[in-house]
Amino acid sequence: MADNSTSAEMASESRLPFWPVAGIFLAWMLPGLFGHEPWKPDEAYTTGLINHILTTGDLVVPTLAGEPFMEKPPIFFITAAIFAKLFSPWLLPMHQAAAFATVFYIGLTCLFVYLAGREAAGKGGGAVAALGLMGCLGFVVRAHTVITDTTLWCGFAIACHGLLLAGRRRMAGSFWFGTGAGMAFMAKGFIGPTFIGVAAFLLPLFCPDRRGWGYVRMLAWSFVFSLPWLAIWPTALYMRSPELFSDWFWLNNVGRFMGPLFGFPVLASPGGRWKYLAYFPWFTLPLWPAALALWWNRWRIARREAAAVYPTLIVVIGMGVLTLAAGHRELYLIPLLIPLAVLAAQGSDSMPHWLRRTLGLIPLCVSGVALATLWMLWAVWSFGYPAWPAQRLSDLAPGLEPGSGLVCTVLAGLYAGAWLWFFVFPSGYRRCWSLAWAAGLTVVWGTTMLLFLPAIDHGKSYRDTFAALARHLPDDHSARIDSYSLGEPQRALLEYYHGRRTEPVILNGREPVAEYLLVQNHRQNPRFNPGADWLVLWEGTRPGDKKEWYALFHRPAQRTP
Repeated sequence: MADNSTSAEMASESRLPFWPVAGIFLAWMLPGLFGHEPWKPDEAYTTGLINHILTTGDLVVPTLAGEPFMEKPPIFFITAAIFAKLFSPWLLPMHQAAAFATVFYIGLTCLFVYLAGREAAGKGGGAVAALGLMGCLGFVVRAHTVITDTTLWCGFAIACHGLLLAGRRRMAGSFWFGTGAGMAFMAKGFIGPTFIGVAAFLLPLFCPDRRGWGYVRMLAWSFVFSLPWLAIWPTALYMRSPELFSDWFWLNNVGRFMGPLFGFPVLASPGGRWKYLAYFPWFTLPLWPAALALWWNRWRIARREAAAVYPTLIVVIGMGVLTLAAGHRELYLIPLLIPLAVLAAQGSDSMPHWLRRTLGLIPLCVSGVALATLWMLWAVWSFGYPAWPAQRLSDLAPGLEPGSGLVCTVLAGLYAGAWLWFFVFPSGYRRCWSLAWAAGLTVVWGTTMLLFLPAIDHGKSYRDTFAALARHLPDDHSARIDSYSLGEPQRALLEYYHGRRTEPVILNGREPVAEYLLVQNHRQNPRFNPGADWLVLWEGTRPGDKKEWYALFHRPAQRTP
């Protein structure tokens, strides 16, 4: 009986066609991406960089609030500017029109993960890989963010597909492998091609079929196809400014990951080097159990197959580099989900019956509880009863009218109905663990965004806060504004919303020379002391925010040089 059940579960996965997977992708992708202001930190400074391209046409030097921002190459910012030009302002505001770039790159990521999974595990493997990625806990929030990392993930997916395809179609595989490595480079510099390339060079040590001149020619052609990505922008940048090129090449590539160990300043968030190992078990669910099953049950065969060895090498190399890196963010783990999804597609049919059934039941139980909780919170918030929890919910978004719009509420009801149809009524596809995770996470994410996005945005948006600040500045934009301790996201949004640029200063170092001074978190900084000749014009913060506080100071007697 157990064998029959396992066979039925494997058959249900192999029968998953492409178009239902694409439909689930749209239901998973669209909620939460549009309809809100840029959120800090990543979306805020990304909006500033896109705004610079649209206003100046400069495609070479990414610029944030008037200063070069050499942390990343500009491919995502250029793509987002193109979409913003197409759809703004007649359809959407600029920052929301730019979100189509995220749809574009995440769509390509899931498509090439589908193709790589099919190349590695046969026809049914594509759906398992793509759905497993969409159902991954560490992927869903960041995949709905307007950030350049989406291009990096797309490059990883294209490169994985290309190398696996090269086993039977050398030139096509070379093209996609080189293109993927080049896209990863143009997204975040050398770190992506390093993971992809080092794994490709090590592959012949394990896989006899990737040895010989045929594989060398494949790598050579891949390099040729990657050259336009690797050479055009860095050459243009060097011709524009060797100093900015050096800043990008050394500080923001080598220094960002090596840090003080090699004499570079720490540019990323410092922290414990072993935190990635703590993130990994929950961040990569549900992919790692299936990937582990592949190596546990088929290691004698898998250790010689490029489809298993290459993704594994990327994961091992990536974890090693990230563990040794100077800073840490869970965002840096997401590229490793791509090869894990390919491994999970191959290991799906190797999982024992109990593990497959358990992995399918987890999203059923968790998404059901989460869905019921979300609707209960929405009812309490909308109708104001019981009074005490309703008041607590209202305190999280002070000044916002409770409840969601009729259209969003109806759509959220459709998501709940889809959950009932999939998880309650009998269906052969319920046996597919990757579909269960993708469907469960889609319902929970979609319901959350449809019912509570206005409340979330109310507390995260800077639009009203900076509008109140701008009312205390001259209308002709002639006044210079210095800033102290003001973050890059806030500087970018102040320019985007109101065209106001600030000049960063450090008190007790370089004194402010402008007649206006904008300060962030001055109450928590005991060193802050602007002097008796400065008057407070305005103080404020975002609704419900207790961490950030802004103050605008004015010095009437000061003359701007």
